[in-house]
Amino acid sequence: MRLHPAVSEKEALAFLKNQAILFWGEESALELEDALKNLADAMAAVSSIKLPDDVEPAFSRPVMV
Repeated sequence: MRLHPAVSEKEALAFLKNQAILFWGEESALELEDALKNLADAMAAVSSIKLPDDVEPAFSRPVMV
């Protein structure tokens, strides 16, 4: 999975917070804030790495024939 274009930690955190609020409610989302910050940091780091297109599996194609 790739995030294109690359996202900043701030953008990723805003997205994750919004999704957590929608899914679990605002109170639970606040309890998850530290975990969401760690995940947002990882998402930003991974999305900034330049990888060739053939490094990842093509999920739309069969792996074995």
